[in-house]
Amino acid sequence: SAKFTAARDYIYNHSASFSTLYIPEGREGVNTYYFLTTLTFDKNIKILGDGVFNMPKTMLSWPQNITCIRLPSTNSAHINIEDLAISQSSENKKPDSNAHGIDVNTFVHLKNIYVSYVSGNGFNIRACADKGSPIFGNADQSVLENCQTYDCMNGLWLEGCDVNVVSVTNCSFV
Repeated sequence: SAKFTAARDYIYNHSASFSTLYIPEGREGVNTYYFLTTLTFDKNIKILGDGVFNMPKTMLSWPQNITCIRLPSTNSAHINIEDLAISQSSENKKPDSNAHGIDVNTFVHLKNIYVSYVSGNGFNIRACADKGSPIFGNADQSVLENCQTYDCMNGLWLEGCDVNVVSVTNCSFV
């Protein structure tokens, strides 16, 4: 994950020229990118993998009981993520209400994302812009398109006073 963090930071520091972090489909024999820690994105960025409608081909994997991707609250971040398959190891899976596939406290546009075998919620969107709120943020007007979950504690979890205008289109949360 150090290389992904370095790529993210380069984009953040050169945002006038760059805005997209492209993660290609794995090569033959090495189809999945493995991580040991949470990837956090807190500024404007587009994360783009490979794939087509309902079939993301860029695969990212974490061990159980670790949040995969965290999108914390910032003043005006717009984060777009497309064409990723996100999973945790399915071995000895135990529910964990703090280890989510994508944990969101800000505006996000998710398109063609498949989350599987996550011990927490597949998509965990919690936000309330009241100062002092433990889920501080504003996720109003977030969008989920063609997103799916399989074998997560909850496929989609929405909570808070600023998660009240969310568009969910052509999604399946099993």
